[in-house]
Amino acid sequence: MVKHITMYQLSNKSMEGFVVEQLKKLEECPLIVKNRICVSFEKNLPIIGKPMFADIVYIAYFYDEDGAKMFPICQEHLDLVEEISPYVENVMSIDFIDE
Repeated sequence: MVKHITMYQLSNKSMEGFVVEQLKKLEECPLIVKNRICVSFEKNLPIIGKPMFADIVYIAYFYDEDGAKMFPICQEHLDLVEEISPYVENVMSIDFIDE
């Protein structure tokens, strides 16, 4: 399996609920085996550069590397990016083989 982790730092913290709802829509993506959304319990983390503090972490599992490679261009992901981009300051992702 391939694990995909994305960390979101929001520019507009009041939109956290909206971003989480948009991430939940990825459950409909046929490429994803399972997923998880984690929200930081720290609500007033500064944007200071280093270290970066994430507000939301999204974890998805794909059956294989092909599914992970197709994810960025699938319609569900493109829709997500369009909806949440105005509220996101920084995004960092990693894909790796999870044995």
